[in-house]
Order: sequence, then structure tokens, then C-alpha cells
Amino acid sequence: MKRVVAGILLAAVLLPAAARAEPVPGSAAATDAVLGLAADGTPRVAFASGGRLLVGARGPDGEWTAERAAALPGPELIVDRAAGAFVLVQHANGGWLALEERAAAGWRAHLLVRSVPRGASLGLAGLTLDAHARPVVAYALRLADGKTFLRLVRPDARGRFVTRAVTKAGFPQSDTVPSASPVVLPGGGIRVVATGARSAIEWAPKGRTWEGQVLYANSLGTPAGPVGAAGPYSAWTELFPQFGQSQVLLTLHADGERTAVLHRHAFVVALALGPTGPEVAANDYVELGDVAYAGLVVDAAGITLELGGKLVGYAIEPGGARQFLLRAAGGLEWYRTSSLPPVRVELQATSAMLTGSVRGASGGSVELYRGDELLETVPLGTDGSFSAAASDTGAVLYRAVYRDVLSGLPLGALVRFDG
Repeated sequence: MKRVVAGILLAAVLLPAAARAEPVPGSAAATDAVLGLAADGTPRVAFASGGRLLVGARGPDGEWTAERAAALPGPELIVDRAAGAFVLVQHANGGWLALEERAAAGWRAHLLVRSVPRGASLGLAGLTLDAHARPVVAYALRLADGKTFLRLVRPDARGRFVTRAVTKAGFPQSDTVPSASPVVLPGGGIRVVATGARSAIEWAPKGRTWEGQVLYANSLGTPAGPVGAAGPYSAWTELFPQFGQSQVLLTLHADGERTAVLHRHAFVVALALGPTGPEVAANDYVELGDVAYAGLVVDAAGITLELGGKLVGYAIEPGGARQFLLRAAGGLEWYRTSSLPPVRVELQATSAMLTGSVRGASGGSVELYRGDELLETVPLGTDGSFSAAASDTGAVLYRAVYRDVLSGLPLGALVRFDG
């Protein structure tokens, strides 16, 4: 008996402890959030809560702290992007645009756009860093008559932010408010991608003006949400409501532009550049009363990792480790993995049974949910399979969640069963 007990204790010491989510303090009431990396690769989570912008940071000891950023013109705000020491934030109705900067003395707000004309609105803006870790911001303004104006903002040698006109005379007209993002190419060149008027256009400097190249155009589609940018890539969402699709598009900016459809039913969250190429973070969704989300990470080949919850932020460290920010019932949760987990969860539902498998896993258990309600936790077979009884009728949402042993990251499969 003593030997058995000793063996169990030794195994408990040698096996890695099951990791858990790291909650971001103060985020229980967060209405909008993004994930960015500081210069040393540590995470920064910027989120709006109670009409203020807060930024959570993780210390070397693994402890999280959250601090208020500098005051902004108003409480109705959304967070566009975070990168390095900067967070881009704007009025929820497109009335102003500000860049928050973290310096030694604390946070400082640079107001890039103080106000817009009556009936006009700013679209979702984009932020990236140049080779010297200086901010590059792009945004578009749409007037009430549909004219648009694309702008690029960069600091000069004295640190003053200078705005440069990319487009003039209100061209192109758009019946939607355009989103925009700067793209910093590997050689240091700057491009600006803007989506609107049922098209996506890349603008490149040419002498004292800018020249536009259509990346994508479709009379049936409508761009929506933010534009992601990383290295020579950009990504955005194209809506096709008549077909029930929201396509995730990825463009490579090199020797001409090439655009591919990575997914046909998701919304882009972020774009990151990994060791083997671009990875797009997005959210698939199922509507049944409320909307249930399933976070996705999709690479350029369309290989997809599904998560067991809504993904609100994604970043890749220079060494290749991945960081995830998920929204949970109690607030925002942060996870880190050394690489993308090779595990994939599959789930099938009938009127009598829930069955599935966790490919790449040979032990552990899977959590089965009906909507947000945990039904039961069932063990995996040696082949990664699982099953449980079901007795629901009518339309039901089921989700299976397997938690990665090393990181605690919830990997999942979301399905709708219509009876």
C-alpha cells in the first residue's frame, strides 16, 4: 500500500498541473476589448468598462494589474487596436478618434480627430507599428452624402502627429462607413487598405499622391467590421446576407495582390503573422434566440482550430507562442500556448445521443453543454471518442469543450440540432 501511495504522489509531482484561465481584473463589465503585445511580448488587454478605457498588463510573476488610461472626450467608446505602447480608441458612433500612449509617467491621450461634421461618421480605424515601433494609424471619414476621405496619421521627428490625405474630393463614394488599416510591408513601405462601397482597395503612395488598387469587389457583398493587417497581409469580413454567409477574406500584398476566402461563416477579429504564415482570428456563430459564438483560428490553407467560446483577441509572440483572449461569463480570460494545439473536437447530435471525438487526445474528459448549461462531463475513450445520452426535442445548441492539458485553453465544437 505504501508503494502505491508513493507512486501516486510521485506521479502527481511529475505530471504538469492542469492550467487554468487567467482572468483580467476589472473586466467583468467590459463592453469591448482587444489584445496587444508590449515590446517584450507581454500581453496588454485594453477594454472599455463604465465609460472608461482600462488596460490590463501581466507582470513577470504572472499577476495581472489593470489601470485607467488617460481621460477621453466621452464615455461611449470602442477599442480598435492595441500594439506596443499604444491603444487606438474611438467614439462608438464615430464622433472622435484618439491614440493612447503608455509612457514612463503614465498614459497620455493624443486626440487625432476631435469631431466630425454633422451627419458624418468615422469608420473603424486601424493601428500598426513601423520598424522603429512608432504608431501608424489609418482611418476613413464618411459624410452624410456618401463621400469618403481616407487619412494616414504618423508622428513626425518631434513626436507631433501629422495627418496626410490618402484620398481627396470624397472619392470613392460609399453607402457604408469604411473601415481602414495601415499595412507595413517587410521593406518598410506603407500601404492603406480600406473597405467600403462593396469593395476593398489598397492605396499606395505614388510621388505626392496615392494610387488605389482594387483588391476585391462584389456587387452582392458588403464589407463589415475591422480590417486586420500583419506584415504583407490584410483580412476582413464580407457579408452576403442573401446566401447566409459572412466570408473571411485574406489578401497577400506582394508582386500584385491575391485574395482568398478562408471561411464562409465567421467575423474577423484579428490577423497575426506566425512562424509559417498568416493566421486569422474570427468568430463563427449560431443563432437560436441569442447568438452563440465559437472562436476560430484559421491559417492561409484554411486549417481551422475551433475554441469553446467567443474569441475577442489573438496575438503571436516573436518566438511563435500564441496568446488568446476569450470572453467568459465572469469577464475576460487570457491564455497562452507555445504553439497551436494539434487537438480538434468533433460533435454530432441526434434526438437520443451526443457523440464525438477529440482528435489528438487519448485521455481526459470533455464537457458537454446545452446552450450555456453544463449537462455533464464525460471521460474520453482511449481513441479520444465520447458519448452521452440526449433527450431534447426542437432546436437546441450543443457544445463540447476539451481543455488543453498544458494551457487550459478551451477547445470546442458548437452544433445546432433542430430536432
